[in-house]
Amino acid sequence: MSSLIKSPSTNTVLSTSTNLNDVVSNKSALNTDLHLTGASQSGLQENNVSATANQNPNPTFSDVSNFIDFNGDGKNDKFWRNTQTGENTIWLVDNTNIDAGSISAIGLEWDLQFADFNADNKTDILWRNTQTGENLIWLIDGKSITSEIALDRIDPTWSASIVDFNGDNSSDIFWRNNQTGENAVWIIENSNVTTAAFLETTDISWSFSIVDFNGDGKSDIFWRNQTAGENEIWFVDGTDTSEFSLSDVDSQWNYTLGDFNGDSRTDLLWRNETTGENTIWLMNGILFLSGSLDNLDASWKPSVGDFNGDGQTDIFWRNEVTGENTAWLMNGTEKTTSAFFPSNDPGWSPSLGDYNGDGKTDVFWRNSQTQQNDIWFVDGTTITEAQISEVSTEWVVY
Repeated sequence: MSSLIKSPSTNTVLSTSTNLNDVVSNKSALNTDLHLTGASQSGLQENNVSATANQNPNPTFSDVSNFIDFNGDGKNDKFWRNTQTGENTIWLVDNTNIDAGSISAIGLEWDLQFADFNADNKTDILWRNTQTGENLIWLIDGKSITSEIALDRIDPTWSASIVDFNGDNSSDIFWRNNQTGENAVWIIENSNVTTAAFLETTDISWSFSIVDFNGDGKSDIFWRNQTAGENEIWFVDGTDTSEFSLSDVDSQWNYTLGDFNGDSRTDLLWRNETTGENTIWLMNGILFLSGSLDNLDASWKPSVGDFNGDGQTDIFWRNEVTGENTAWLMNGTEKTTSAFFPSNDPGWSPSLGDYNGDGKTDVFWRNSQTQQNDIWFVDGTTITEAQISEVSTEWVVY
């Protein structure tokens, strides 16, 4: 029998064994005496491609959990999923050259997140079955699944987020129970769960984002109570947490994560959805330096990238009503330049990445109504537009 970690309040099992049967528990105590047996693994193909980091000086833009790069060449790739059939396709992107390959289909009840579970600097995939609670890792090298690893089943009331709580460059999993507010962590090494532990419970009125406010290379958790306006930070080291309160921010404000001064610490772009005000918090642990930016009305939505490759996050603004686009090149809390990009129809949706490997963020455009796909290659305030292959509308792109 495998050793288990059990939730005191719900009797839910967070197991570290290979058993994918229904979870059961006959104790309510938290069992931390773990005997870890790993996971069920199927080797499919040898890993034979070395990885190359992106040219951007900020490691944020080379983190393959966020910067999708299946072959480790330092260029963003795309993952396509068919919302009718469950088919999946990988695009290895090199400028306008697309090397496409189909990989295994998986049912529509499975959700996915991107990670790097074996620390090879190539993007892997965590699949979670929203109906059964099953969990599956695909280790990927280029267009091939090199290993398929079954992790333990966790009740569907729990949601998974990709983190790196011990800073070993191998993705871990943060679990949150959306009904009880319980929190737990799986520390993963070489695609095996080596440690499982419960963290403090937080009320379900709190939402969270994964950050690194102190720049130690280990994921932290930023908590926000959107109703009350309260904010907290958990600094995490493995399974240990240190918790601190931050300044309250009114519920009308939402935030976007970035690194606006290039110090490898997560910063916050606050936006008032009612007034259009914008403010940046440059974070240093629990301390921050704030600076106000120009107002933009509520029809403008921000995304973040680095359009001039200086390692400092810039802001891409899209007007979802008019189709206008602009970018603010940032230096800390100061907007140094405004880039006025062409407008396009509101039916186009942008996703930011670096598709030619020059260390500067580009814009991938998808029109889900017309099947069209374009890329804007960006160099500061200059763009070069290229049309690429059309993909039918039942496919969504990541």
